[in-house]
Amino acid sequence: MRIEEVGEERLEEIIKLDEEVSWEFVDDKVKEELGYEEYAKRHRELFLELLRSPGEQRFFAALDENGDIVGVAWIKIIWDTVNYVKFPYLMDINIKEGYRGRGIGTMLLNAVEEFCKRKGYRKIGLRVESSREDLVNWYKKKGYIVKSLYMEKELK
Repeated sequence: MRIEEVGEERLEEIIKLDEEVSWEFVDDKVKEELGYEEYAKRHRELFLELLRSPGEQRFFAALDENGDIVGVAWIKIIWDTVNYVKFPYLMDINIKEGYRGRGIGTMLLNAVEEFCKRKGYRKIGLRVESSREDLVNWYKKKGYIVKSLYMEKELK
């Protein structure tokens, strides 16, 4: 397994991996309402919209022995609206189902952090669902701390 920075030449593979992994975490009610085909269409549209939004970004891929992407981390440089500085935001880390639990997420996160340090950034941000205690704890073990609280309300 090796980690490499990859560009848009591998974008279709990245989108497909993100689509497949993200589907696992979509709310059951939304899955039922949309179905996979509509979800995949909307996922692609949103992914491309985010990709083309302003800001520098990078993709880091975990490649198997054949060079196939089995995991990917995506960062985008955004504005911190409190301190008025740009900083890297971890958009996503995705690992194919059969490759999880092998340390690939850690390798991807390490590659992202090393890149950010080389570029002179002093922090990195991300969002994780609070219901995913496994991920919250994983990030905490990696040194991440809660700095803000995202809240939402269902509107009926």
